[in-house]
Amino acid sequence: MMPRCAAIKRDGGRCTAIVRPPQTHCYQHDPARAEERRRAASRAGKSKPSREVADIKSMLRDLAERVLAGEVETGRPWPTSS
Repeated sequence: MMPRCAAIKRDGGRCTAIVRPPQTHCYQHDPARAEERRRAASRAGKSKPSREVADIKSMLRDLAERVLAGEVETGRPWPTSS
């Protein structure tokens, strides 16, 4: 049987991540990596969202408005590629 992380999660359950000996905790629960996780979370919080995601959201918003306005034909099957 593979060794599991020794940590107890916030909900009271045991972490199910597998660890390699001699480790006893996974990355998310290893006390020795707490500062590393804090720095990574800080960097992630400061990152800017991808422009591509914003463009896709804009396109979906436009499509939804056109569908609701009856400007886009619906109920047609998707074209299939052969």
